[in-house]
Amino acid sequence: MFDAAPIKKVSVVIPVYNEQESLPELIRRTTTACESLGKAWEILLIDDGSSDSSAELMVKASQEADSHIISIL
Repeated sequence: MFDAAPIKKVSVVIPVYNEQESLPELIRRTTTACESLGKAWEILLIDDGSSDSSAELMVKASQEADSHIISIL
């Protein structure tokens, strides 16, 4: 048996492909869930070559004040 170290930070990785319609709600729900953890957290949004405005929405979300979102384009 082993002793597991306590979790210090949670990283949620989300691939994004043409999700402009659902992305705002996904970010809102994921943020709400992460805030309830009581731990440090981040959301990594990774664009997978979207041809819609997903990338712009991702960048906007990551630039908001006190954002825990990192956008990878």
